[in-house]
Amino acid sequence: MKQIAKQWLAGIKSIGTETVEIAKKETFKMADGVITGKDWLGNIQPMSTNEYTQAKKADEVDKNREIEQIKNQIAGRNVGQEIEEVRRKLTQEEEEQERFLEQLRQQRLAEAQENQSMWANFGESSNPAKRKKSRGSAFKTGKQGKASQADMSETGEFKGGKID
Repeated sequence: MKQIAKQWLAGIKSIGTETVEIAKKETFKMADGVITGKDWLGNIQPMSTNEYTQAKKADEVDKNREIEQIKNQIAGRNVGQEIEEVRRKLTQEEEEQERFLEQLRQQRLAEAQENQSMWANFGESSNPAKRKKSRGSAFKTGKQGKASQADMSETGEFKGGKID
């Protein structure tokens, strides 16, 4: 039994080492296939100091030109007036929204009151012929409610009735 376990472990170990070796070879193959910056950009040489200063001056000139264009565009506009317009628009939108919400609240309140009145009048008909008569029911006889002490005997039974 021990021999089988040792052989099994040795087999697992050999499989692991083979897998690592194969992965290492594949990694080297992938690294060889990677395209470097030189492959993309070709033969690039560093700039000399003269070329660097000329490029820097050209960038400064472009930057200053763009800044002047932006200043000219802004100079033709009245920024303060534009800000005031935006503020006015915002306040108008807020007021419209508040009016709308207030109207919505009023509408919901009216609907709730109407709903309550409908439920209160649910059993009542608007047609007078269909309304229930208020004279009482044919099945009700005599007094309704609790009997008084005078009508009761000492044992709690009604007096005055005939006993057959």
